[in-house]
Amino acid sequence: MRPRDTCPSTLPDTPLPVDNPPGLPSLRTRIGTFGSFRRTMLERIAVRSELAALTTRDPDDHAVALVEQWAVLADVLTFYGERYANEAYLGTATRDESLHRLVRLIGYRPRPGVSATTTLAFTLGARTAVSVPTGFAVQSVPGPGEEPQTFETLEDCAADWRFNSLPAFGKPVRFDKGDNPLTAPGGVLVDPADSPAVRDQVRPGDPVVLVTQGHGPDGAVRTVVTAVDSGPAGLRLHFGPGKGTAVFRPKRTLRVFGHDAPDTTPPTAHPDPSVPGGVRWDWGQPTPGLDVGAGRPLPLEGTHQDLAVGTWLLVVITPRNSAKTEEFTQVVTVTAVETDVETIAGVTAPVALVSTSPAFPEIPDRRCARITELHGDRLPLLDYDYPATLGSELWIPGLAEGDAVRVVGPPDADRSQAPVISPADLIEGRRVMLADSSGHVVATALKHQARREPPDAVPGTSCHLVVPVGASPDETAALDAATTSLLGNAAAAGHGTTVPGEVLGSGDASATFQRFALAKGPLTRVPAPTPEGSVPALTVRVDGLAWTAVPELLAAGPEDEVFALRTEPDGSTTVQFGDSATGARPRTGASNLVAVYRHGAGLAGRVRAGSLTQALHRLPGVEAVVNPAAAQGGADQENATALRERAPGIARVLGRAVSAADCVDMLIATGQVAKASSATLWDGRGMLIAVTVAAPAGGTFAPASLRLLAQVVASASPPYRRVVVQDHVPVPVTITATVVPDPGADANSVLAAVRQALSHRLSFDRTALARPLHLSDLYLATSDVRGVAAVNITELAFLRPDGLTDTEWEAYLTAHGAGTDPLPERLRLLGVRTDPQGTVLPAELPSLTAEDLTVTLVAAPPTPTTGGLE
Repeated sequence: MRPRDTCPSTLPDTPLPVDNPPGLPSLRTRIGTFGSFRRTMLERIAVRSELAALTTRDPDDHAVALVEQWAVLADVLTFYGERYANEAYLGTATRDESLHRLVRLIGYRPRPGVSATTTLAFTLGARTAVSVPTGFAVQSVPGPGEEPQTFETLEDCAADWRFNSLPAFGKPVRFDKGDNPLTAPGGVLVDPADSPAVRDQVRPGDPVVLVTQGHGPDGAVRTVVTAVDSGPAGLRLHFGPGKGTAVFRPKRTLRVFGHDAPDTTPPTAHPDPSVPGGVRWDWGQPTPGLDVGAGRPLPLEGTHQDLAVGTWLLVVITPRNSAKTEEFTQVVTVTAVETDVETIAGVTAPVALVSTSPAFPEIPDRRCARITELHGDRLPLLDYDYPATLGSELWIPGLAEGDAVRVVGPPDADRSQAPVISPADLIEGRRVMLADSSGHVVATALKHQARREPPDAVPGTSCHLVVPVGASPDETAALDAATTSLLGNAAAAGHGTTVPGEVLGSGDASATFQRFALAKGPLTRVPAPTPEGSVPALTVRVDGLAWTAVPELLAAGPEDEVFALRTEPDGSTTVQFGDSATGARPRTGASNLVAVYRHGAGLAGRVRAGSLTQALHRLPGVEAVVNPAAAQGGADQENATALRERAPGIARVLGRAVSAADCVDMLIATGQVAKASSATLWDGRGMLIAVTVAAPAGGTFAPASLRLLAQVVASASPPYRRVVVQDHVPVPVTITATVVPDPGADANSVLAAVRQALSHRLSFDRTALARPLHLSDLYLATSDVRGVAAVNITELAFLRPDGLTDTEWEAYLTAHGAGTDPLPERLRLLGVRTDPQGTVLPAELPSLTAEDLTVTLVAAPPTPTTGGLE
């Protein structure tokens, strides 16, 4: 037993106990420090008989100094031993080399960066066509704090000026018989074959006559043109109130003979001796002959020899001196015109007796009748309009010209310069884009060759060029169907710059595992349906022959012309060849190893929509290039945090996706998915695995990228397993808080710090799919802000999505467990699920913008409330 000390030590003896509970960010393995080692050695001098005579403890003594030197040595050794122990575990390693070595033990290679992708739209000059080659480079115009990024086309594009921008609509919908399209809020389309003439002849305020089919009594309504619009669909006319199936313009007003006759005859004098003065005056009698019997020809003032049979007349009879205010309105057709002479109210003149079908009704007073001659041709209005949504077929209006369609566009456009497109010009697989005036863009491709409807259209008449596209209704739902254009000169593009031919070095057949570093980096990798989720944009040639890239050389044979890529922690890439056992050796030669590759990857490639406008190559005929939509995808090279999270998942999956959790691990391991959530669901047809994904930094995935991710999982899943991969749904929330700063703190700095703390708490990296947002989390986020005397959060709520009715909004709140309380304890976020119809719905992720975060200062502490932090 150890002898009892006279003066008990206040320091524990070595070795110190080592205890590391789970979840610590670092390990503690030191069994002592300089002080504990020194004291232990000095204390043990007294218990050893051979050293009992050494009683001094003076630090200046050489013996004590020697003990202290050994204590220093032990302290240094245990310190570095602890550091090395931390580097031996994935969760505690701090050096990139250690992390890479550890994950390599389970066959995991750190994922390099992945390039962002977008679609470029080219605009060509008139009457030009050009082939845009693969590798056509376009540079972005950077915004504040950004660097210019270079994108290159990933495919050839047969660009043609005719496909620059074409107005596209959904399948036309014909009006039902019971509809009244003439007074529709959107107006009525004019036949494009006649729209230039109508545009020149019709102006707002012009009178028109709306005629109902059949021309019966009360079958015509007089109104006016309220507006004339010219848009992508063509010319539109808007009319005042009224109902009809045809519209006519008045040509001239025809006067009925006697229209200005007086009510009574003029006074007349008659000799009469029996009256004073011998003259009797008759003061007038009602003018006779003002009525016109039913079915009789109507006498018009003048002979009207130019009034032809078949002319349409508008008859309007207004009651005179009657309590009735309703007019009798009818459209009739002239069947005969004869010349005669009539007398009314003492006026005799030639008249035109007009017979019509149907015959004129009885006219009690011809002065109440107004006759208007109508232009013989009705306004050429279309009996259909375009729907508010786009379908799987796009209908482009135009005029038939041979077997093609002349896309005339707006009526004020020069039709001689309008493009003439044959259906055979738009073939299956051609990449196109759909863009509306609000900035919504859908990239897709032609599903089949275009066609003309009707196929037998007479030249010069209206028709449509029908373009089937591969976009689904869900993809086109956000597009404004009234302003959507088809951009036909589109090409896929990816982030990165091509190095045309870099000499890696010289082959040496006597050397094993030759390694060569690429001069520029990071190496571009493009998304692909492979287990890694991407493939390198690299070609290595040995003596002019291309060798194949493989994940590992271990499985290669001695004659296999393959190489492996190694991504270093600094982002550089190394090309490694075999040793004639696992992969062939390059043949000996001078500078015979050449690489063609692209460099550039990561989140920096997520350029804004409309920023890729600077073409780095001059191509005759190309006037402009732009990215209508922001670049999507892209991922930075895996950092230490990502390695710790993703590498264990690969060990669990082992190349197979069986369970829902396996699908999550496999997708996250691609490096393109930052967050994922999954569930096994029943959709009415069977069981499936639904996975919701979120791109790094909160980005979104294009539909094509989601399909690639689904293929990655499907390739590792059983053939009978259905897997659905969907993008996450950002759920906007709003937060309102008041802050009371400490008296000595800078109020503005405190306010900014609280805003930053709340914003950071709801940043993409700090939130999780379907995880509730608790009020206590927000108070916790502000608790460490220095200079805060009190924080009072007064509102935590969902923001109402656009387009929801009151009933839908109530259902939305109910589904999220939210009531009318402006300050609930938590906001519920929904996970992967199905609706009552079996439709799979993705998981939700909270999002907070600067506009939805309100933090204000108050001069005094607010009234204490439940849950407040003070």
